[in-house]
Amino acid sequence: IRAFAASQQKREQTNVPRSWDEPCSTYDAPYETHEVVLRAREKGLPWAQAEDDYKDKSKLFPSVEAYRFDEDGYPLNPSGRTMRRGRGLLGRWGVNAAIDAVVGCWDSEKTLFDVVLIQRKDNGAWGVPGGMLEGEDVYEEAVREFQEEAAAGQSLEAVKSLLSAERATIMTTLHVNDHRETDNSWIETTPVGFLLTREEMDKLETELQSGDDAANVALVKVDPQQAEPPVDRLNSTHWEIIRAFAASQQKREQTNVPRSWDEPCSTYDAPYETHEV
Repeated sequence: IRAFAASQQKREQTNVPRSWDEPCSTYDAPYETHEVVLRAREKGLPWAQAEDDYKDKSKLFPSVEAYRFDEDGYPLNPSGRTMRRGRGLLGRWGVNAAIDAVVGCWDSEKTLFDVVLIQRKDNGAWGVPGGMLEGEDVYEEAVREFQEEAAAGQSLEAVKSLLSAERATIMTTLHVNDHRETDNSWIETTPVGFLLTREEMDKLETELQSGDDAANVALVKVDPQQAEPPVDRLNSTHWEIIRAFAASQQKREQTNVPRSWDEPCSTYDAPYETHEV
């Protein structure tokens, strides 16, 4: 995260515009693909692409925004210049697909939201449990990441019994503000939300245990109406995800729409949408 902060500070000090639409003839960011990625490629690990794989556009994951490329054919980060080219610590050119699990519950007044957060080992920042999507089902991956990072003392089967597929809310994929992103590699996540009852959350709280990439795990009470993240160094995109999930669940409860298809609801008329992507 120090490298990310330094790159942003350097960009501001040198008056480098963030947007690709603003020309900058002097822009010459250093190129780096971390040796961890290169070694992973040598070992044949599927998450790490070759250095020249950017040339084959069929190898790029779909993006929530249309791809743009520079004059050499490298994909351009839709969020703009980052002061770093190459892939850095990310394995793929362009989109690196991720998954995040939002597990929370309302307080008795339905105004404050308790949500499970983990603290990352690599940079100390807080966020919801999650990781890279490795070809698995979105729901399956979200539950697995939650178990590994926030409920390491529980079996995957036990976590699945609580975070069942029937109660999962798969949210819209979005770009993540992440310290690892570069001009040519970035992260897009598909959040999966689970709304628990107070009793379920009280029990889960006693079973929380950090593991894998998480240094700590905590149940944090937040106010989704606040625009700014309530926790120091909480990932800004994750806060947007938490707020969006809480708002969607609150709206559903206020309209008394049952979650299960087995419960009839003659007034249900949700808007139809197929994303332009």
